[in-house]
Amino acid sequence: MRLRHRISTNFVHAQDYHYDVMGMKNRRPIKLLVTDIDGCLSNGSFSNYDLDVLRRMLEQNERYLVGEPGVPAITYCTGRPQSYVECLAQTTLCPYPAIVEGGVMMFTVEGHRIDTHPSVTPQELKMIRRVMDAVDDAFAERGMSTLWEPGRALNQVLLILPPNKSQDFLALARDAALPVCGDAMMIDASHLCIQFVLSRFDKGVGLRWLCSKIGIDLSECAGFGDAVFDIPFLELCGLSGAPANADEPTKAAVDYVCQKTQPWGIVEFMEYVIDYNRRLEQEGTGHGC
Repeated sequence: MRLRHRISTNFVHAQDYHYDVMGMKNRRPIKLLVTDIDGCLSNGSFSNYDLDVLRRMLEQNERYLVGEPGVPAITYCTGRPQSYVECLAQTTLCPYPAIVEGGVMMFTVEGHRIDTHPSVTPQELKMIRRVMDAVDDAFAERGMSTLWEPGRALNQVLLILPPNKSQDFLALARDAALPVCGDAMMIDASHLCIQFVLSRFDKGVGLRWLCSKIGIDLSECAGFGDAVFDIPFLELCGLSGAPANADEPTKAAVDYVCQKTQPWGIVEFMEYVIDYNRRLEQEGTGHGC
């Protein structure tokens, strides 16, 4: 059973947190904080970013880069495409790669490096293109055009913009795609789109890949997410948190549930993780950050 810590009154500063470091499952300092974007840093499409929150994240990465004790780096694990995440990663000075497209791709600011997960096969790449063609044809037969989200390489998103509702077109999209992909892709609708996702990948696969690439143990990561799609990577982390607006399954899966909703929940969790590291050091159980 995971130990959760809730703050249910007013905002509590890092020095005011109370918990038993020695009693927690992870007793290694956190070197990397990995956060989702939608639902954590913003309320998704059609909402604005709080520049003060991004500034706090930038400042923390600057503190990490100059070697301030107990301060972990910050990066992202998101379903968003590389071109979207690139802007955030540059703005917040991410020193490590970001996981994009839900675990199948990785973007590194330094060198503008874009990597596809090494296990993706040529057959899967061809299948994705065939799925998109089949969906295009099915919509065209109904006299409708399709708009695929630009910038995606593998996991695809078919945009269904208001006043249309994505749920109304889900059956059409599935009927067209399933003869091509079978159970190799998950096809589901959100309020603005229909998603086509490779079934064998999730954010947990992405985090394992990231850690193996940069030489950080999973137990040295802190994860922050708000939705059930985040649970596969949150459960791998040595420490995990969620904003107050997270869904109930995600809150139940993490160690720490913030009082604050997005976007300030991430700042609360950042302070919590730094305080956790420093308390580990005071207890003599940390091994450096």
